[in-house]
Amino acid sequence: MPSEVRWLDAAGAATYLSLRQETFNKRVRHGLIPEGSRALGNRSARWSTEQLEALMKGEQRPAGSAIEGIRAYVEQLAEKGSRRQASARGRVG
Repeated sequence: MPSEVRWLDAAGAATYLSLRQETFNKRVRHGLIPEGSRALGNRSARWSTEQLEALMKGEQRPAGSAIEGIRAYVEQLAEKGSRRQASARGRVG
């Protein structure tokens, strides 16, 4: 007997995946987790437990390429590192 599909907000979906909400949101932004449904309105996206299970089992790929998301994340980290280095070089010590 199939389990009942539940719809979770971002906090619930993060908890369901055992992630901090900040980490969950970051992974959604970078395409590592698909965007939630906004069928009921733009205010709050919802993720189905069925969709999250398929993602965890590798049966569903994130919308967009995960590689693209990872590259974007790495570029952001590199940019932050460059800014920190430039800031450190400007200090007199």
